Amino acid sequence: MTFAWEASVWSAQRCYEKFMKREMWGVSYFYALEQNPGHDGYHVHALWVDCKNKSRRDIWWTWFERYGRNRIEPVNSRDDVADYCAKHVTKEGSWWNVKLLNHRHPQFAANFTLSAV
Repeated sequence: MTFAWEASVWSAQRCYEKFMKREMWGVSYFYALEQNPGHDGYHVHALWVDCKNKSRRDIWWTWFERYGRNRIEPVNSRDDVADYCAKHVTKEGSWWNVKLLNHRHPQFAANFTLSAV
């Protein structure tokens, strides 16, 4: 996800988190801010969890109108998620953050139990 201007790391963070709060509420996410290659400013790499019935086309258009170009692709496997996060967390000059909401993926709910000690 890019910006039409040379966004500082803090501007990119503010814009991305505001976008998530307004347009993608209820969605857990990981994101990394990375310096643009060859020119000033930052862009965003992100993973979203549990997007429910949100349309990729609508999300794409909303970001494009406000900030700039972007590309949204589906995730194919858990390995892709781990590789993507590891790549961006360890990249030099990158800044990252994560927001995990208080919900569980249905696939794991049956295996999750609470116990008092």
